[in-house]
Amino acid sequence: MTRLLGAPQWAINKLYNYLGLREGLSTAARWTRVGLGASGGFLILAGVLLLVVRPLVIEVLALSAGLIGFGLFNLISAHGKKLTMLRANQLSLLGHLTAIIALYVIVSRVLIVSYTTDTVVGTYMGVLKVLEVQSPYGVSIKPLLDAFGFSPSFYTPGVDGSFDFHLAYPSLSFLSVLPFYVLGIRDLRDTVFIFFLLSILIVFGLAPAKFKSMSLAPFGLFPVVIAGGWTDSVWAFFLVLTAFLWYRHPKASWATLGLAIATKQIAIVVAPF
Repeated sequence: MTRLLGAPQWAINKLYNYLGLREGLSTAARWTRVGLGASGGFLILAGVLLLVVRPLVIEVLALSAGLIGFGLFNLISAHGKKLTMLRANQLSLLGHLTAIIALYVIVSRVLIVSYTTDTVVGTYMGVLKVLEVQSPYGVSIKPLLDAFGFSPSFYTPGVDGSFDFHLAYPSLSFLSVLPFYVLGIRDLRDTVFIFFLLSILIVFGLAPAKFKSMSLAPFGLFPVVIAGGWTDSVWAFFLVLTAFLWYRHPKASWATLGLAIATKQIAIVVAPF
């Protein structure tokens, strides 16, 4: 019983240790400060964007002020002489996650409210057909593209310039999001975003202490891409998981590599890098 009650605390301790949130109190390095400053910039960007798209709503004004205030705090903290690496990494992680989630919600719920790529529409069709106990590979996605109001300019052409409206990706491209759809997450972009969040947490944990803060900066604008309907964060998650397992559990890493390839074939090309 004691072990059972202590399990949550054990899990929290393991998570903190993995993320490096209990590092020593050494002075923050240059790149650590740059990463913290970048998180402040993304927070301010999210706050300003929210203010632009919904300027006359009291609640929005308060939320926008909070994002901008948090961003300014991180920017100022990045220049602090007594800033420790531990403090910088904690603030940077919280700042980046807050900005990333805010940007995704703003773009996906206000600016881009529907699917805009045939890839995500094909994935959606695959989920629906599996729930109907049918194979999605012989079914055209053209009716769904029309239902979402797609312009032909958004269709993906083949090498000969013609359009193929059939699913071209392996089955895990839609099976990986199926459980989330069944659980009630009906917007597939939300599921892709969950995979993205898990990926950047793994990246943050794998990065050396002085680069943790900076490791999330390259992903600051990815929420816009996900809101636009790009699903690559799913197979990318399995590749990042492969990197995490490579030295700890080599055999398991081959399994996650297989999952990445079973999601999208391009993972074979990207994996060596």
